[in-house]
Amino acid sequence: MSGRSSFLPVPDDTSKQVAKRIRRKDAIERAEMFTARHLPKYLRRLEELAHGIEVEEARADGETVVYAVGPDRQALQYLIERGMGKVPQRVELTGDEGGPMEILPWAAAGALTEVEDIEVLEGEVLNAKDEEG
Repeated sequence: MSGRSSFLPVPDDTSKQVAKRIRRKDAIERAEMFTARHLPKYLRRLEELAHGIEVEEARADGETVVYAVGPDRQALQYLIERGMGKVPQRVELTGDEGGPMEILPWAAAGALTEVEDIEVLEGEVLNAKDEEG
C-alpha cells in the first residue's frame, strides 16, 4: 500500500507552479463535479466496506500480512439510509426542570405597533451592515 492517495493526484514537481486564487463558488462547483464523476467508484468501495474486506499490508521486514476487516457498520447504515430513507427520530424539547416549553411569538422591531403589553428584552437589533462599520 503506497502513501499516495489515488483520489487527488499531485504532480511530483510543484516548485514551478504558481498557486492561483479561485472563487469559493468555483471551488465548490469543481468539488461537486469531481465527486459526481467518481460517485460510482465511491459507492462500490463503500459497498465493499459494508461487506468486509481483506487488507494486504507490507511490514518493514519485507513480509506481507493479509487479514480480514469485518463489515463496517457506518457504511452499511449509510447505504441503507440512502436507499430507504432515514428512520424518523423522536426529538423531545422540554422547558425548565422537564416542564413544558413556553413558545413566544417573535416579530421584528416596530412590527407590533398596535399591541402595548409586550415584554421588551434588553439589547438592540443590529443589521449586518451595522456590524461591519
